[in-house]
Amino acid sequence: MNDPSFIASESAANARPDAAVESLFTIFEPCANLFTLEKGQLITYQEMIGFIFLFREGRISLIRDEDNLYLAHTTQKSIFGIVNHFHPLHHYSYRADVESHFGCIPIPLAFELVNQHQMWLSLMQIISYQFSNIISRDNRLTGHDSYTIIRNIILELMQLPENVRKQLPLASYIIKQTKLSRSNVMRILRDLKEGDYIDTQRGILINAKKLPEKY
Repeated sequence: MNDPSFIASESAANARPDAAVESLFTIFEPCANLFTLEKGQLITYQEMIGFIFLFREGRISLIRDEDNLYLAHTTQKSIFGIVNHFHPLHHYSYRADVESHFGCIPIPLAFELVNQHQMWLSLMQIISYQFSNIISRDNRLTGHDSYTIIRNIILELMQLPENVRKQLPLASYIIKQTKLSRSNVMRILRDLKEGDYIDTQRGILINAKKLPEKY
């Protein structure tokens, strides 16, 4: 999997190394070239070569190019491009789900700053956290029945800021994340809505009450 620099769930049990992220932003951001991606725009594998990227604000997902499968996402400050520098894996991109703001810094300069400020431990904490959350995503979305997968995604969406969630149509988001059939997704969502377990408006998830463990 390409440089998994995004959390698979904002509600993952293991603690996010916020202090490490902030400390690296402190030394990287003054040297970074800042830019913005509009909704739907990509950072491709080719564009990542030679750079570390700072995700500053918005919402961005890691996707597999061949089928546009969403593998992970984040709305929190993140640093990516590190693993890709050492073990380049092709056919993955980062997509802005809403207008999103970034910085990029050449890898030699980034490593020079890390060395100068003795922040290799912070870098390793971030990489370890990112990998652990990719594993967490696999545990939630593989080896389960369709309902359990959909339930997990609904719970995940409810952890997002409201302004971000309102830009993500529920059914299409689930399909992109899982590749479940549209008919299956729509049937389960319809039943959850009729059972008053979820509230949707124009396809957007507004609220979710205590969802049944089983369908």
